[in-house]
Amino acid sequence: MSFLFGRFSAVAASAFSQTQTLLSRPAASLNNLIPTVQLRNYSFKTHSATKKRFRLTGNGDKFKYEAGGKRHLATGKSRQEVGILKKNVYTNKTQTSRIRKFLFNSR
Repeated sequence: MSFLFGRFSAVAASAFSQTQTLLSRPAASLNNLIPTVQLRNYSFKTHSATKKRFRLTGNGDKFKYEAGGKRHLATGKSRQEVGILKKNVYTNKTQTSRIRKFLFNSR
């Protein structure tokens, strides 16, 4: 074969032999040839809208928040209805578990 290509056959033969040696190695050593980049771990962020709206109670088992529906369009509501909406509202068990996922840094 070398008589057909002259000097280039030696280069092609050496490239072929290098390829064969790479393929004959175990797969774990092939991974060492690929450059890798070490990525930083993802840091969790607190959900900003949730931390503005909910406060943890002193006991730490529920969250306290203000009832909605009293900022505007309250002319159609009675005084009793608006008075009820002024009170703080506490979360139930399901809401608490969901809010804790957003505010994972809370107690």
